[in-house]
Amino acid sequence: MMIIHKEKQLKSKYICFYALFITVFLVSCATSPEIFRPEEKKEEILPVNEQIRESDAIKKPDEAAMAEDESRSLDIFSEILDLSYSSEGRQAVLPKMEALYEKIITEYPDAPLAQESYWKLITMYLEDYSPPELDKAEKRYNEFKARYPDSWLRSIIEDSLAKGYYQNGQWDLLLELSAPSYDDYIEKGKQPRASILFMYAEAGLHLGQVSNAKKAYEIVAELFPLYREGKKSVSILQEMEKKEQEKSSP
Repeated sequence: MMIIHKEKQLKSKYICFYALFITVFLVSCATSPEIFRPEEKKEEILPVNEQIRESDAIKKPDEAAMAEDESRSLDIFSEILDLSYSSEGRQAVLPKMEALYEKIITEYPDAPLAQESYWKLITMYLEDYSPPELDKAEKRYNEFKARYPDSWLRSIIEDSLAKGYYQNGQWDLLLELSAPSYDDYIEKGKQPRASILFMYAEAGLHLGQVSNAKKAYEIVAELFPLYREGKKSVSILQEMEKKEQEKSSP
């Protein structure tokens, strides 16, 4: 009897233990349903260095094209240099040089040599042709401004153009070219270049705009006392004052 009683006790304990295990298992499943969810496929994020490599791969064709344009423009520029030392003489090769410069700025406008080609062309129109090709020079200058508004060569080209206008007595064109610099200083206080402001004064003086010219000379003398333009402005102002005194004296 005792044996049977013990077996019943063990069986009862086993059933209780099993019921407890099932209860715990079911509760854990209810509170953690994600265990049975299929794993979601996450979007693959490349490491930063891999992203950079992919970005570089996209840019490579553009960079390759730019490098090719630069190389071809350099080849043409080398042809121009060879022509400039030709035994035929500079005047004989000018049309060929002009055509090659135009080829660079037309076919390879984004190559670094395109901007220099504009400058060379304009200088050639002003200095190598007699009479100077002023219309062509002005046309190329306007193209250059529109295409490269922030170029560091713009001031150099303007000085070359101003010199050509000055040497050929084109005072109206010189005034038109230099007036923006003068106006920017008067209206906005923007620092002018001594060369272009002096040219404004010279153009005004030759066109009979004495008052404006005098004011421009004074600005040049004040801002650039050690420059050639500043010293020359002082000399011109002294001469102007002397003439005024002579007119006012009996």
